[in-house]
Amino acid sequence: MVNRSLWSRVVKLAAPPSIAGFDEQAARVARALHYVLLGIMVMIAPTVVLIVLFGDLKVISLIFAAVGTLVCLFAFWRLRQGHIRQTSLILISFYWTIDAVLLAVTGGMLNSSASLFVGVIIMAALFVNWRASVIVAVLTIFYSLAIVFLKDSLHALPRLYVFDDFRSWMVFVLAALLVVIPVITMQNGMADALKLARQQLAEREKAERSLRDSEERYRLVSTMIWDYAFAFDVTPEGKLIPAWITVESFGRLTGYSAEDVWKELGDTFSLYPAEDAARARQDVARTIQGEETTAEYRIVRGDGQIRWVRLQRKPIWDAIQGRVIRFVGAAQDITDEKEANRMRLEFALQKERQQTYRDVISGLSHDIKTPLTVINTSLYALERSSSPEEQRQHIENVRRQTRRVRDFIEDLLAVSRMDSAPQLRLNEIELDELLSSIHDELRPIIDSKRQTFALHFSPALPIVRADEALLRRAFINVIQNAVHYTPEDGAIRIYAQCVDEMVCTDISDTGIGISEADLAHIFEPFFRGTEARMRRKSGSGIGLAVVEQVIAHHGGRIEVESKPHVGSTFRIWLPASRSGNRGQSPDVATSGAGAFR
Repeated sequence: MVNRSLWSRVVKLAAPPSIAGFDEQAARVARALHYVLLGIMVMIAPTVVLIVLFGDLKVISLIFAAVGTLVCLFAFWRLRQGHIRQTSLILISFYWTIDAVLLAVTGGMLNSSASLFVGVIIMAALFVNWRASVIVAVLTIFYSLAIVFLKDSLHALPRLYVFDDFRSWMVFVLAALLVVIPVITMQNGMADALKLARQQLAEREKAERSLRDSEERYRLVSTMIWDYAFAFDVTPEGKLIPAWITVESFGRLTGYSAEDVWKELGDTFSLYPAEDAARARQDVARTIQGEETTAEYRIVRGDGQIRWVRLQRKPIWDAIQGRVIRFVGAAQDITDEKEANRMRLEFALQKERQQTYRDVISGLSHDIKTPLTVINTSLYALERSSSPEEQRQHIENVRRQTRRVRDFIEDLLAVSRMDSAPQLRLNEIELDELLSSIHDELRPIIDSKRQTFALHFSPALPIVRADEALLRRAFINVIQNAVHYTPEDGAIRIYAQCVDEMVCTDISDTGIGISEADLAHIFEPFFRGTEARMRRKSGSGIGLAVVEQVIAHHGGRIEVESKPHVGSTFRIWLPASRSGNRGQSPDVATSGAGAFR
């Protein structure tokens, strides 16, 4: 057991150290140093025996052997602790010192010990680095020059060491070690380098096989789908060079082969209509600048069919050149997706139209049935009434409901004319007279609600060219709304003036106003605001839609300002006629309880 334990320790010491945290090069140096030190210490033992048996200068030789052994043991200990660089420097310094002493005490440059410095220089290069090798070489050169100049003094020194056959054998062994050790180290390094090269070659072959397998799988997939992938190389001048493309899927999607596209069309941009090609070029330019892009384009197949594709492009940046050297991309056929979206949208619009038609029919039925019911009731009561006052009231009810039906029908006719690209019957119209006649028409309702109604016109108000029937319908709708939604004893004010060759008419009231949420929708057909529905059950909701369309067809516009429970102002702009101004018009016409300030 004791012998086995001792043997295991010897084997452990003889094994090269396992040094963690160092690279492969450092590990190789450590192994080489380990075997060098072991070799030196193994050689020292038989050398000491030979010196004792056959040597003349036993004391000096034993001192050299002892010093060498101690130096090797110290270096061996430092190496086991992981100090590779320090061990290398110790070994190189020791060998160089021995060579220097041998050169000095054996007759200078005329003996073979000078050649031992070559091995030390090689060891410095292999065990440390090229700088250490240069330093050792320079130091050796200066030392050898000193030996040359001091050769006479060296001859005067006592011969501490005289060569004989045995000592020549020792120098030969030392020289052999200095040459063989670097050679072994170099061979190990070359073997490791060859092993690494073979490993890298095997890894490259494996990667190439994997790439070929991946490309084959991708090609196989591309034969079964309509989508295709591609890559373009980008030159420093920004020119695009086709790198690769999934040929089969490209052909199925475009109806062209890849070769046909570049030979016949010049580039893939030729597949797009002009508008889409311009966008595609802009997107490619952004990709070349380093931006990923995704966009949808139409392409024209070889058979003339239009298809939609979604193209994604990803740039590949080269840090050394500082630019995009390639971009890869994929094209996905989204024609069916586009068609499905179109059908969904059409279906949704159809449902919305159907709902709108139902709402319109419901509103129309209500707006027609209500006045007809009132008329029928009033006629029934009129037949049975004997009082002149009651008969007059019933007749007034019939007249009022008849007016409602008439207004409703006129609105419908106006909408019909607007929807069918109307041919306007333009005439020169004096706006103050038109507004005054509307006031006279609505005066019975205004007086019944005791409202103040004020008309203001700036002097020399220009005439306008318009379709009188349509323009009258538009103003009646706005003014009627002001009357209906302004409470009793409220006020309505109309002011017309010329502003920058436009006639601006403000129609203001102190009515219920319009909420901010409803303002965005008041010109939509059949829309009625929340307050309007609460205050007044009747109303078709098409009056303001008619107003907007009529004004727009006359080259004008309409603006609205309103605050709930405060009032509203509708501002109508119409182009002034080029025929010039008419004469002076009245500035103010007022009816009702008093002026509206």
